[in-house]
Amino acid sequence: MSQRVSRRKLLTFTTSGVMTAAVGRLTFLYATSSRPARTIRWGVIGTGRRGAWVHIPALNESPEMRVVALCDFSPERLSSAISSLEPGARAYSDYQKLLADPEVDSVAIATPSVLHSEMVLASIAAGKHVVCETPAGVTFAEAREIRLAAQSAKTVVTFCVPRSDEARRQSIVQSVAAGSIGEVRYISLTRSGSQPNPGEPPASWQLSRETTGGTLNEFASQDFDLFHRITRSHPESICADGGTLFHRDERDSWDRSSVTLNYPNGVRAVHTFCLFGPNRSELRVIGDKGALIASSAQALRLLRFGARGATPKIEDVALAHSDAGTLLYEDFLKQVREGTKPDGNVDRAVAASRTCWLAELSSARKTEVAWDEVVA
Repeated sequence: MSQRVSRRKLLTFTTSGVMTAAVGRLTFLYATSSRPARTIRWGVIGTGRRGAWVHIPALNESPEMRVVALCDFSPERLSSAISSLEPGARAYSDYQKLLADPEVDSVAIATPSVLHSEMVLASIAAGKHVVCETPAGVTFAEAREIRLAAQSAKTVVTFCVPRSDEARRQSIVQSVAAGSIGEVRYISLTRSGSQPNPGEPPASWQLSRETTGGTLNEFASQDFDLFHRITRSHPESICADGGTLFHRDERDSWDRSSVTLNYPNGVRAVHTFCLFGPNRSELRVIGDKGALIASSAQALRLLRFGARGATPKIEDVALAHSDAGTLLYEDFLKQVREGTKPDGNVDRAVAASRTCWLAELSSARKTEVAWDEVVA
């Protein structure tokens, strides 16, 4: 398959299932026979990296949920994933048949971004609860349509805004809200690489703007959501520069970017990202009384500032939880039982994607753009 995959080519898979990133065969060892009966029955659409490594294990761990159906266009991935389930689970190559299965109450969607809008809307129409990977569509029109459908849905519809390091990110948000670093003044997040395993290239569809909504939308929307959570607001303006610097191939999406976001009360955030280089990240949240620092190589650390010139006191911040998938589904269960708005809600996902598209607009115009700027 060529590096660039068009929307038209990807959509041909929707009649026979879904296209997910190729991954090695996995074997999950769960003692399911001793589990109590579960109350929410799930169908997982997409058994690639996220479906098999995040959603299925998290659902298998919950005594109140049960995966009863899977869908994927790849027989190999489907066979590998279904071996982790209890006997009787059904395999589909057509996601519409999974949605028509009366035994399926809820759907987890872990497919390429270009398919999210179509599948979320179809799942809502089928009366299913929905958990979908971010982003919320590849265009603002898609994101807006999803938001309107979710607002009128009688079921819970949520996006997987949390990242794999969500426990650390939650601790950062909570620590800032508790006043541990005083008033936030500056945020910076620098990331390189995009793959969970060194040397593993992105899937070909991830290199096309048509099938991702842009590099930032595909790889960085959850970072911008974190900025919004820390500041408890949206940026007033955005200034960005992006393009292709390193990769010389058929991609029409960026491989690097630098985005500056100006939030209310003078808070500034800078996001720097490239798809090349080693997998590394570092987040710094600096306030007038201290700073929080998190890197891919270290635990979350809190620096407390003293008198001018004094060495800051350094503390390691304990994390209450370490599994993003479990956190996601614990929150989902709570929403279903209480009928409340999901924490990883559609508005957050749409706002994160909007930030990405505004950054692209700023780069194209070579000027700063306002948050209320019209996004195509």
